[in-house]
Amino acid sequence: MEIKNKTILKKWGYCQTNLIEDFSGNRYIEKIEFYDSSVNRFSSFPYHSNECEIYNLILSPLGIPHVNIIESTGNSDENIFIMEYLKGVTCEDAPKAIYLYKAAEKAGEIYDKSRENMLFADKNIVDKYTLKKEKIYNHIKATSNFFDMGAIYPVVDYIFERYKTRPLFVNHFDMHLKNFIYDDDLFLIDWATTQISPFYTDLYVLLTQAKDVGANPDEIKIRYKNSAQIETLNDEDIHIGGIIWNIVNMHWLLELIGSDDVPFREWARELYNDLQRLVQLLNIQPQEQTQ
Repeated sequence: MEIKNKTILKKWGYCQTNLIEDFSGNRYIEKIEFYDSSVNRFSSFPYHSNECEIYNLILSPLGIPHVNIIESTGNSDENIFIMEYLKGVTCEDAPKAIYLYKAAEKAGEIYDKSRENMLFADKNIVDKYTLKKEKIYNHIKATSNFFDMGAIYPVVDYIFERYKTRPLFVNHFDMHLKNFIYDDDLFLIDWATTQISPFYTDLYVLLTQAKDVGANPDEIKIRYKNSAQIETLNDEDIHIGGIIWNIVNMHWLLELIGSDDVPFREWARELYNDLQRLVQLLNIQPQEQTQ
């Protein structure tokens, strides 16, 4: 593709997003994931997360709507892919309660499609992106360099025992207003952090934003539950989704210290405080620590 104009939309130490225009006036989104050879992974995300791979080998086989990739290239230094440009408003720029309600419906649909179609996805890819207990332990271990995480191990043991028979489904894992585009319908973008798990992490993230836009948390839950076609969804399920989400994101934030001039440590502290709050609500009695 011959590019006439390129404008940087977002730039981090690990990735860059550009708006590009060809000589016919067509606009596209270009995303670059920089390779960090010191830790042998793309971007900041563990387990070699690759957004093109997520689109092509997870979202497409499961029938989950996503932005189309026009072309992609990769080498030892970076991944580059060009996607269609979505017209509409970025919901973070004009936040409204209705966007969270529609996102809850989309997240519920993702649950339903995942449950129905998971067998159509490549088993090795599913295994690669499944958030197993060992991965959570690794997140806890890394985060322990900054925060006291010892009491979290038995909580994780309880959670994985409780959810061992629950169906796996795709979680976007960054279900924030900044990743919603609205134009007659809501579109989810930026799937780089996608994880497969039985935990309601996306629903939890939507609920954390309800107060900011005057949304009704119960309405978010109802819309998710109806779209997901699940019979029961209780507070403990939501608390557990929050615990898992905080553990993973604390690690990702702390990995990024020094990569950009933003308060990654302070953000991780906020997640840690929320993690402690949720653990207290779950009220799991301490057991012998597992490491």
